[in-house]
Order: sequence, then structure tokens, then C-alpha cells
Amino acid sequence: MSQLQSENKSEKELLDALRKSALEELRFFSNGGKQERERWVVSQFLSQLNLTFDETELCSLDLHNKIDVQFRDANFQVKEILTKGVMRYRDAEAKYKALVTAKNLRDIKWPSFGYDIPPISTIYNLVSAETLSLSYKAKYASIKSGLDLLFYVTRIYASLIKKGEIDSEYLSSIGWRSISCLAGDQAIVLFAS
Repeated sequence: MSQLQSENKSEKELLDALRKSALEELRFFSNGGKQERERWVVSQFLSQLNLTFDETELCSLDLHNKIDVQFRDANFQVKEILTKGVMRYRDAEAKYKALVTAKNLRDIKWPSFGYDIPPISTIYNLVSAETLSLSYKAKYASIKSGLDLLFYVTRIYASLIKKGEIDSEYLSSIGWRSISCLAGDQAIVLFAS
């Protein structure tokens, strides 16, 4: 096999691997991947807290249930706080289409999306505001005292939570059983009743 044939084979293998990875990303961010994503968030949260557990302990419930993931006695309702305008499925689909249409690596035309840059904030302020907003929704009013709210924060320009800014009394007054947050490598229980 000549060097050119070997390079072409390597390029094809790399392109195939990129397509396979992009297809998996597309599936993960689809509606069908919602339960897997929620279990992944809970798994990452528990791992960051250094809890020993088995993945089989993370149970997804019916899509219409307000409990997204049960773990032992915890009833997690998982919410993501992301940068405004980000649409993960759309972005993954565009990336996959770019890879499918490419004949070789040089043909790949990566999609680009413009997003508004959000103002600088703290994750604590974002979580507090979102917690309060969710509290006013009728679908949570009668059951929030039995739900463990877990925020997964991927929004850019938001600083990590500092222990001194946590107002447990205020969070307690909102009525959830617990409120926690996962942001990058930071996992923190903000309040637990």
C-alpha cells in the first residue's frame, strides 16, 4: 500500500469516527436522549460530591412525571441553565450534516452560530432566580416540597458559587425539599430540608 493510499485510509477512518461521534451527540441531545442526559447530570453531581454509588441506582421515571431521576431517597428534578440562544440539538444536527456531506476532511464546513453574550453574573444569582421562577409554576406548587431541584449550569460568564453568598434561609422559604447545583467541577448542595 502506498503512502497516499495509507493517508487516504487514515483520513477516511478519521472522518468515519467524527461522523459516528457526531451522530451519538445528536442522539444524546435529542428528545429521545433526555432521560440519559438527566441521569448523566445526576451521576456527575454525585461523583463530584465523592459519593459512592452504582449507575443502576439512577432511575428515570415516566417522561410525564415531575421526578426526572430517582436516586435512593432523592427525587431529582433536573434543570439546565444555559446561554440564551444555545440550542444543543440544532447545533449537533448542523455539525452532523456538515460531516455527512464532507467527502474528506478538507471539505468539512463547520457550522457557526451567533449568540448574544450574556452579562456577567454569579451562578448563585442565576440559580436563585430560576428557583423562584419555577416555584410559581402550577405544576410544581403541590409537589415541590418532595422534589430535589438540581441545576446544571452551562451558561457562560457566570462565576462559581462562593459559600458566603448562599442564603439557606431564603432558599428554604421557597419550598423545595433541596436545591443543588452542578457547574463544571463544582457540585454543591445549596439547601436541604
